[in-house]
Amino acid sequence: GANLVSSMFGDLGFEVVPGALFQTPEEAAQIALTRDVDVVGASSLAAGHKTLIPELIGHLRDAGRANIKVNNKQSSKPLEEIDGLRSTGEFGSILAEIFDPEAGTDFSRPSQVNVRGRKAWTYRFELPRERSDFRIITPSQLYYTGYGGVLWIDAETSRVLRLEMQARDLPKAFPFDTVEMTIDYDFIRLDSSKQFLLPTESEALNCIRGTTVCMKNSTSFRNYVKFTSDSSIIFDAPQK
Repeated sequence: GANLVSSMFGDLGFEVVPGALFQTPEEAAQIALTRDVDVVGASSLAAGHKTLIPELIGHLRDAGRANIKVNNKQSSKPLEEIDGLRSTGEFGSILAEIFDPEAGTDFSRPSQVNVRGRKAWTYRFELPRERSDFRIITPSQLYYTGYGGVLWIDAETSRVLRLEMQARDLPKAFPFDTVEMTIDYDFIRLDSSKQFLLPTESEALNCIRGTTVCMKNSTSFRNYVKFTSDSSIIFDAPQK
């Protein structure tokens, strides 16, 4: 379908820049900016339009392209008000809450497994709504929910290698009946002497209540760069 539409516009005299299949919104935005295009056409056989198009718009706006139309209509809404699934990247704060002693997270007995060639322990956990700060935001509602899932803990370093979590007991009036998230962590070498445990993959899944329509947001983290700086504070002698 996308190739047919591209060919038709080419026959009409338009310069068409076809992109590769399975591009991320960031990659599509980069091509659009590099080639200085006037129109971006996007197609998703996975029904990801409400997820991918807001991300594409966000990347274009971040690059200074504020005058954007969607379906030939001006789009001036901030990213937070555009329909679709987003992740705020709370890769550290979620773990901090799970392991916070005051949260009182319930953990099961561990089981030993292997993750990417490393020995690990898996723990099932539950955090009830009254002690949870996990919130789900839709254009019309905000709801704090309890959640539970599974943690993979590295046996050698006691660091988290993987997190799977699912929202619990979403109210019947809430537009989603399924909200899930997974985060994978791995040891990344940023210099010759030390490795850092950082997120490498994440996936967020929302499903519209009472339907088979789901929105999935997958993120891959690549090309980490370590930035350092030095500073010094010098105190002048007190004046008499």
